[in-house]
Amino acid sequence: MITETIQDGRTIHIGNPGEDLALVTSPERFVLFLDDKWVADAGNATKLVDMLILSGCVEICISGNGSERVHDALDLTIEKTGQIHIATSWDEDPRSGAEYFLYAADGRESHLLIALLEQKSPSYEALAREVFGSRS
Repeated sequence: MITETIQDGRTIHIGNPGEDLALVTSPERFVLFLDDKWVADAGNATKLVDMLILSGCVEICISGNGSERVHDALDLTIEKTGQIHIATSWDEDPRSGAEYFLYAADGRESHLLIALLEQKSPSYEALAREVFGSRS
């Protein structure tokens, strides 16, 4: 897992969904960035929402080719729990998704950003370029 303080003083944690899922149990207000493929795997959406209901998550950003479908499935899962305070957004383009996550999600109110992405995925690469620039 990588932890970085970005330009505006917010903290971003970048981890792997298989290893760092416990990050989403934070009680602090946060925005979550995920790749559509991990969420689409059987059981991950329900498991994730069950964890997020008790956390400080206010928005889930999904990126990737299947992001709209995954976004819709997450919305249905969230609605079934009655916890509609968790917003979802999606973008098929990894770069646009990363930019939205960093610069617009939750109106930039959240001081904690959590990205759970498979390394070398297009979403991870786009986020790394935005956060680290030439250092990635």
